[in-house]
Amino acid sequence: MSSSVSSLLCILALLPHVLALNALDSYFTGGRYLGFFTNQARMTSAGSTYVSIAQTNFNAATESNACKWEVIEPSQNSFQWDACDYTANWITSRGGKFRGHTLVWHSQLAPWVNNLKGTAVDSAMKNHITTIMKRYVGKAYHWDVVNEALNDDGSLRNSVFSQQLGSDFITKAFTYARAADPNAKLYYNDYNLEFSGAKQDAAVKLVTDLKSKGLIDGVGLQGHFDVGKIPSNLQSTVQRFANTGVEVAFTELDIGTFTQDFTQQAKDYAAVTTACVTVPNCVGITVGGIRDNESPSWRVGQYTLLFSETYQPKPDATALANAAAAGTGGSGSSGTSTVIPTSTSTAGGSTPTTGTGSSTGTVAQWGQCGGIGYTGPTACASSFKCTVINPYYSQCL
Repeated sequence: MSSSVSSLLCILALLPHVLALNALDSYFTGGRYLGFFTNQARMTSAGSTYVSIAQTNFNAATESNACKWEVIEPSQNSFQWDACDYTANWITSRGGKFRGHTLVWHSQLAPWVNNLKGTAVDSAMKNHITTIMKRYVGKAYHWDVVNEALNDDGSLRNSVFSQQLGSDFITKAFTYARAADPNAKLYYNDYNLEFSGAKQDAAVKLVTDLKSKGLIDGVGLQGHFDVGKIPSNLQSTVQRFANTGVEVAFTELDIGTFTQDFTQQAKDYAAVTTACVTVPNCVGITVGGIRDNESPSWRVGQYTLLFSETYQPKPDATALANAAAAGTGGSGSSGTSTVIPTSTSTAGGSTPTTGTGSSTGTVAQWGQCGGIGYTGPTACASSFKCTVINPYYSQCL
């Protein structure tokens, strides 16, 4: 771990609790964003608390499935726009960034594409990229143009694109994307790039080549981690990709744990955030959803995200905010003041409340209840105990 990362993580332990002060995204200053994965069904059915948390704490959004090939072009040249449009319009109407995900990927691919041969694959890929990107000109800030094209050993993944077009399919895809929307940021996105080895080396080589041709603007590190297993050299990895001349972002961040003791998970969220905000070319973090029950299907039974299923902000949210503030010098003052909506359990269910830092009332689970300089309420909600984390921060656990 670099000395700068170590220093920042030490600072985090001395910072007062910031979660109740401002929206999470307001701690990402200097043009950085905090995004989340969502979709039309979730936005329209999860309820007002979900929407309130979303619009208060995140200034970027990625549609989870509706912009992928099998959904948006299920049959050749027949496009289904409604669900992808919904997320794009929802976030951009609020002044946020829309990340397009994803244009060319071997998975969630419409079956008809796999039946194509030779130049027909090229033509279909060009039409798919061009049609979609032109629709979202002025709305899509980023596009994951090619997703997960590399195996863990650094070789090219077997797909209809690599089979029929060879390794040139990546260059072709980025060329078509650049022509379709010259102002959109074009990304290569993949998992396990955070770990040193053949795959990371191959990705650096790929990005360097695409950059030399003026075809790529960024690298997406998906950021699927298990708790306690954040690479100690993560900041160096972020810097390594930034050194190719592109921007870097964590695009699908989740940290899996099977236990509800979130102490280590919070430290891990802080470490990832620190690794990003200490590298000037790391432009943002997108988490895989809002609540633990929105975790990817392969994370069944795990707790991975910033909020509990009942919309309680976990220690992870606090750690992320503190790390962002420490790394950028921000205090959250640029964003919406005082409100990460939380909920207090009642006999009839959950009632949304707002943390204001007042000296009266009770504190919900995960909220701050004490510490040097803290002036808010100190009594925890029933069944929770005010626990000293460090001299500056006690929490209801």
